[in-house]
Amino acid sequence: MTLCIAVVCKMEAVPTIVTVSDFKLSSKWSSMESRVPKMSNATPDEPYLWQMLFSGSSTYALFIRSWALTILNGQERASRERLGVVTGAYQDAFQFLLRKICADKVLTRYNMDLDAFKKHGLKQFGGNQFEKMCKQIEKIELETDILLCGFSVGGGGSIVAIKDPGVIETYEHEGYAAIGAGSYLAEQVLDATFDPHAPKEEIIYRLCEAKFWGEAAEGVGDSTLITIHNSQGFSSRISTEDAEKIRAEWQKTAHSLSPNVLALIKNVNPIPTDFPEQKTKKITSF
Repeated sequence: MTLCIAVVCKMEAVPTIVTVSDFKLSSKWSSMESRVPKMSNATPDEPYLWQMLFSGSSTYALFIRSWALTILNGQERASRERLGVVTGAYQDAFQFLLRKICADKVLTRYNMDLDAFKKHGLKQFGGNQFEKMCKQIEKIELETDILLCGFSVGGGGSIVAIKDPGVIETYEHEGYAAIGAGSYLAEQVLDATFDPHAPKEEIIYRLCEAKFWGEAAEGVGDSTLITIHNSQGFSSRISTEDAEKIRAEWQKTAHSLSPNVLALIKNVNPIPTDFPEQKTKKITSF
């Protein structure tokens, strides 16, 4: 699994979203630290106003993103950044993949898809077998969560999660969301500490703090990626080395917010994000 967190900074002159995530990739058989970010552009056009993070299967997440981008490319360009359009595309892609996996695991040997199974399955297999197959299908999950964070044109920041079986969860009231194995620990920390009206430096610290505590969960990696992007399409990240400096200060001050750590974050030199297919403008300062 993993841990990905996103928050909306409400005190910035330009609407801004900060994310924190790890680099750990897991499968049924192994779990390992990688250098692959769990964030990518969620929409097809520059400036990239929406980002996608994921927990669970990287293969499933990449398929969902690819199919959602295909859906969005079929929309009018002026509507591609709207909250409902973006989340609808990713929900459709998530549910499409889930239906495909269900058919592949249960129905492939019978050369059937789910629609054919619903129409003809009872007659073809009989009541008992049909019921067993339905229960098999109902148990199948992608075990992959999608976290979308971004900006509708002219609007503030939004955070939306899509989870099995394709359910949308919005976080307009909370202002933050977390997915992955460490999400419950991280959310407990943020429930107690997060202030959406705090300065950005404090919000970055609170996210790092939540991520550090979340590492106690199995499957959460130690390396930390911090990104900042805003409604004008500007996007930068804080290096993993600087993230470790924040961790060291957090540990030195017994997990309390100190002027030193805020000064450290303020003086960090952000660098352009360099995710695949992402052309970005550099934020030169906080």
